[in-house]
Amino acid sequence: MAGVPVLCEANLSEGKQTLVENNDLRLPLTGRALSADNRLLIPTLPILLDVFQLVNFNQRSGRASNAPLDLRLLLHFTPSQLRETASNDAIISWLFDLLAECMALHANSIAFPEYSLPFITEVKQFLHVCRVASFCRQMKALMIKVREHSEWIIKCRRRVRNLASKNEMLNIESTCTFIDSSNKLLPFWQFYVQHKQIRFNELNRLTESNKKEVSNLVSSNFSMIFIVGFFYREKG
Repeated sequence: MAGVPVLCEANLSEGKQTLVENNDLRLPLTGRALSADNRLLIPTLPILLDVFQLVNFNQRSGRASNAPLDLRLLLHFTPSQLRETASNDAIISWLFDLLAECMALHANSIAFPEYSLPFITEVKQFLHVCRVASFCRQMKALMIKVREHSEWIIKCRRRVRNLASKNEMLNIESTCTFIDSSNKLLPFWQFYVQHKQIRFNELNRLTESNKKEVSNLVSSNFSMIFIVGFFYREKG
Protein backbone atom coordinates (compact mmCIF):
# COMPACT_ATOMS: atom_id res chain seq x y z
CA MET A 1 0.00 0.00 0.00
CA ALA A 2 1.30 3.43 -0.94
CA GLY A 3 2.81 5.38 1.89
CA VAL A 4 3.26 2.44 4.27
CA PRO A 5 6.86 1.95 5.47
CA VAL A 6 8.52 -1.32 4.51
CA LEU A 7 10.62 -3.83 6.39
CA CYS A 8 13.09 -6.33 4.98
CA GLU A 9 12.39 -10.00 5.42
CA ALA A 10 14.85 -11.59 7.81
CA ASN A 11 16.60 -14.83 6.82
CA LEU A 12 18.62 -17.09 9.05
CA SER A 13 21.89 -18.27 7.55
CA GLU A 14 24.69 -19.96 9.49
CA GLY A 15 23.04 -19.09 12.77
CA LYS A 16 23.09 -15.34 12.07
CA GLN A 17 20.16 -13.16 11.17
CA THR A 18 20.68 -11.14 7.99
CA LEU A 19 18.43 -8.86 5.99
CA VAL A 20 17.54 -9.65 2.43
CA GLU A 21 18.47 -6.80 0.11
CA ASN A 22 16.35 -7.99 -2.78
CA ASN A 23 13.47 -5.55 -3.17
CA ASP A 24 11.17 -8.35 -4.31
CA LEU A 25 11.34 -9.86 -0.82
CA ARG A 26 10.65 -6.66 1.07
CA LEU A 27 7.64 -6.88 3.33
CA PRO A 28 5.21 -4.04 4.05
CA LEU A 29 4.95 -2.96 7.69
CA THR A 30 1.69 -4.82 8.00
CA GLY A 31 3.67 -7.55 6.30
CA ARG A 32 2.67 -10.78 4.72
CA ALA A 33 1.29 -12.12 7.95
CA LEU A 34 2.91 -15.45 7.18
CA SER A 35 6.20 -15.19 5.33
CA ALA A 36 6.39 -17.50 2.34
CA ASP A 37 9.43 -19.46 3.50
CA ASN A 38 9.06 -20.08 7.21
CA ARG A 39 5.35 -19.30 7.81
CA LEU A 40 6.36 -16.87 10.55
CA LEU A 41 3.44 -14.94 11.99
CA ILE A 42 3.87 -11.16 12.21
CA PRO A 43 1.24 -10.08 14.80
CA THR A 44 0.24 -6.65 13.49
CA LEU A 45 -3.52 -6.95 13.93
CA PRO A 46 -3.55 -6.48 17.76
CA ILE A 47 -1.52 -3.27 17.37
CA LEU A 48 -4.01 -1.88 14.86
CA LEU A 49 -7.00 -2.87 16.99
CA ASP A 50 -5.52 -0.93 19.92
CA VAL A 51 -6.17 2.28 17.96
CA PHE A 52 -9.90 1.89 18.64
CA GLN A 53 -9.12 2.24 22.36
CA LEU A 54 -6.41 4.89 22.07
CA VAL A 55 -8.35 7.39 19.94
CA ASN A 56 -11.65 8.99 20.90
CA PHE A 57 -13.44 9.00 17.57
CA ASN A 58 -16.54 10.58 19.13
CA GLN A 59 -14.62 13.77 19.87
CA ARG A 60 -15.52 15.88 16.85
CA SER A 61 -14.22 19.43 16.79
CA GLY A 62 -16.23 22.21 15.23
CA ARG A 63 -13.07 23.51 13.58
CA ALA A 64 -12.99 22.41 9.97
CA SER A 65 -9.68 22.05 8.15
CA ASN A 66 -8.84 23.52 4.78
CA ALA A 67 -7.43 20.26 3.41
CA PRO A 68 -7.23 16.59 4.46
CA LEU A 69 -4.19 15.56 6.47
CA ASP A 70 -1.65 13.24 4.87
CA LEU A 71 -0.29 10.88 7.52
CA ARG A 72 2.55 9.93 5.20
CA LEU A 73 4.07 13.36 5.86
CA LEU A 74 3.47 13.56 9.63
CA LEU A 75 5.60 12.38 12.53
CA HIS A 76 3.01 13.53 15.07
CA PHE A 77 -0.06 15.76 15.31
CA THR A 78 0.35 19.32 16.47
CA PRO A 79 -2.13 20.62 19.10
CA SER A 80 -3.87 22.70 16.43
CA GLN A 81 -4.20 19.68 14.11
CA LEU A 82 -5.74 17.61 16.90
CA ARG A 83 -8.49 20.22 17.20
CA GLU A 84 -9.41 19.79 13.54
CA THR A 85 -11.91 17.27 12.21
CA ALA A 86 -9.35 16.14 9.63
CA SER A 87 -7.20 14.43 12.28
CA ASN A 88 -9.75 11.73 13.12
CA ASP A 89 -10.74 11.49 9.46
CA ALA A 90 -7.14 10.70 8.52
CA ILE A 91 -6.70 8.20 11.36
CA ILE A 92 -9.87 6.26 10.52
CA SER A 93 -9.00 6.20 6.81
CA TRP A 94 -5.54 4.75 7.36
CA LEU A 95 -6.81 2.39 10.05
CA PHE A 96 -9.38 1.10 7.57
CA ASP A 97 -6.67 0.68 4.92
CA LEU A 98 -4.35 -1.29 7.19
CA LEU A 99 -7.10 -3.47 8.66
CA ALA A 100 -8.31 -4.34 5.17
CA GLU A 101 -4.72 -5.16 4.25
CA CYS A 102 -4.35 -7.44 7.28
CA MET A 103 -7.52 -9.30 6.38
CA ALA A 104 -6.40 -9.66 2.76
CA LEU A 105 -3.07 -11.14 3.85
CA HIS A 106 -4.86 -14.05 5.53
CA ALA A 107 -7.81 -14.30 3.15
CA ASN A 108 -6.67 -17.63 1.66
CA SER A 109 -5.58 -19.11 5.00
CA ILE A 110 -7.48 -21.98 6.51
CA ALA A 111 -7.15 -20.17 9.86
CA PHE A 112 -8.84 -17.00 8.60
CA PRO A 113 -12.01 -17.42 10.73
CA GLU A 114 -9.95 -17.56 13.93
CA TYR A 115 -7.61 -14.78 12.79
CA SER A 116 -10.47 -12.42 11.93
CA LEU A 117 -12.47 -13.07 15.12
CA PRO A 118 -10.70 -10.38 17.24
CA PHE A 119 -11.25 -7.89 14.43
CA ILE A 120 -14.97 -8.66 14.20
CA THR A 121 -15.35 -8.45 17.99
CA GLU A 122 -13.51 -5.12 18.23
CA VAL A 123 -15.43 -3.56 15.35
CA LYS A 124 -18.75 -4.64 16.86
CA GLN A 125 -17.80 -2.86 20.07
CA PHE A 126 -16.68 0.19 18.09
CA LEU A 127 -20.02 0.34 16.24
CA HIS A 128 -21.81 0.17 19.57
CA VAL A 129 -20.05 3.21 21.07
CA CYS A 130 -19.18 5.35 18.03
CA ARG A 131 -21.65 8.10 17.14
CA VAL A 132 -19.99 9.27 13.91
CA ALA A 133 -22.04 7.83 11.05
CA SER A 134 -19.31 8.00 8.40
CA PHE A 135 -16.84 6.08 10.59
CA CYS A 136 -19.40 3.42 11.47
CA ARG A 137 -20.41 3.01 7.84
CA GLN A 138 -16.82 2.28 6.72
CA MET A 139 -16.01 -0.21 9.46
CA LYS A 140 -19.36 -1.98 9.25
CA ALA A 141 -18.92 -2.55 5.51
CA LEU A 142 -15.50 -4.12 6.07
CA MET A 143 -16.75 -6.25 8.96
CA ILE A 144 -19.63 -7.63 6.88
CA LYS A 145 -17.31 -8.68 4.04
CA VAL A 146 -14.81 -10.22 6.46
CA ARG A 147 -17.57 -12.20 8.17
CA GLU A 148 -18.91 -13.43 4.82
CA HIS A 149 -15.42 -14.53 3.79
CA SER A 150 -14.91 -16.25 7.14
CA GLU A 151 -18.06 -18.30 6.62
CA TRP A 152 -16.88 -19.25 3.13
CA ILE A 153 -13.50 -20.42 4.48
CA ILE A 154 -15.30 -22.54 7.08
CA LYS A 155 -17.18 -24.27 4.28
CA CYS A 156 -13.93 -24.88 2.40
CA ARG A 157 -12.08 -26.39 5.34
CA ARG A 158 -14.86 -28.87 6.04
CA ARG A 159 -13.29 -30.84 3.20
CA VAL A 160 -10.16 -31.44 5.31
CA ARG A 161 -10.07 -35.06 6.42
CA ASN A 162 -6.83 -35.06 8.40
CA LEU A 163 -5.97 -31.90 10.33
CA ALA A 164 -2.51 -33.31 11.08
CA SER A 165 -1.62 -33.50 7.37
CA LYS A 166 0.30 -30.40 6.32
CA ASN A 167 0.00 -31.24 2.63
CA GLU A 168 -3.77 -31.58 2.84
CA MET A 169 -4.03 -28.24 4.63
CA LEU A 170 -1.90 -26.56 1.95
CA ASN A 171 -3.99 -28.13 -0.80
CA ILE A 172 -7.16 -26.71 0.74
CA GLU A 173 -5.55 -23.28 1.05
CA SER A 174 -4.53 -23.41 -2.61
CA THR A 175 -8.21 -23.75 -3.55
CA CYS A 176 -9.19 -20.73 -1.40
CA THR A 177 -8.21 -18.28 -4.10
CA PHE A 178 -9.74 -15.06 -5.39
CA ILE A 179 -12.58 -16.77 -7.28
CA ASP A 180 -15.34 -19.14 -6.27
CA SER A 181 -16.61 -22.30 -7.96
CA SER A 182 -18.53 -20.26 -10.54
CA ASN A 183 -15.33 -18.45 -11.57
CA LYS A 184 -16.44 -15.14 -10.04
CA LEU A 185 -14.43 -12.86 -7.79
CA LEU A 186 -15.35 -13.47 -4.16
CA PRO A 187 -17.32 -10.67 -2.41
CA PHE A 188 -14.45 -9.86 -0.04
CA TRP A 189 -11.99 -9.48 -2.91
CA GLN A 190 -14.45 -7.39 -4.91
CA PHE A 191 -14.77 -5.06 -1.94
CA TYR A 192 -11.00 -5.01 -1.32
CA VAL A 193 -10.01 -4.34 -4.95
CA GLN A 194 -12.62 -1.60 -5.32
CA HIS A 195 -11.42 0.07 -2.13
CA LYS A 196 -7.78 -0.13 -3.22
CA GLN A 197 -8.59 1.54 -6.54
CA ILE A 198 -10.54 4.36 -4.89
CA ARG A 199 -7.89 4.86 -2.21
CA PHE A 200 -5.11 4.85 -4.79
CA ASN A 201 -6.79 7.70 -6.66
CA GLU A 202 -7.37 9.62 -3.41
CA LEU A 203 -3.71 9.35 -2.41
CA ASN A 204 -2.59 10.42 -5.88
CA ARG A 205 -4.76 13.54 -5.68
CA LEU A 206 -3.44 14.25 -2.19
CA THR A 207 0.14 13.84 -3.41
CA GLU A 208 -0.44 16.27 -6.28
CA SER A 209 -2.00 18.75 -3.87
CA ASN A 210 1.03 18.49 -1.57
CA LYS A 211 3.38 19.06 -4.51
CA LYS A 212 1.52 22.24 -5.48
CA GLU A 213 1.64 23.53 -1.91
CA VAL A 214 5.39 22.91 -1.69
CA SER A 215 5.95 24.56 -5.08
CA ASN A 216 3.93 27.62 -4.06
CA LEU A 217 5.78 27.84 -0.75
CA VAL A 218 9.17 27.68 -2.47
CA SER A 219 8.12 30.33 -5.00
CA SER A 220 6.85 32.70 -2.31
CA ASN A 221 10.00 32.26 -0.21
CA PHE A 222 12.22 32.88 -3.25
CA SER A 223 10.28 36.05 -4.07
CA MET A 224 10.62 37.27 -0.49
CA ILE A 225 14.38 36.61 -0.48
CA PHE A 226 14.76 38.47 -3.79
CA ILE A 227 12.81 41.50 -2.51
CA VAL A 228 14.74 41.66 0.77
CA GLY A 229 18.05 41.31 -1.08
CA PHE A 230 17.10 44.05 -3.53
CA PHE A 231 16.06 46.35 -0.65
CA TYR A 232 19.36 45.94 1.19
CA ARG A 233 21.33 46.39 -2.03
CA GLU A 234 19.55 49.69 -2.76
CA LYS A 235 19.98 50.80 0.85
CA GLY A 236 23.71 50.04 0.74
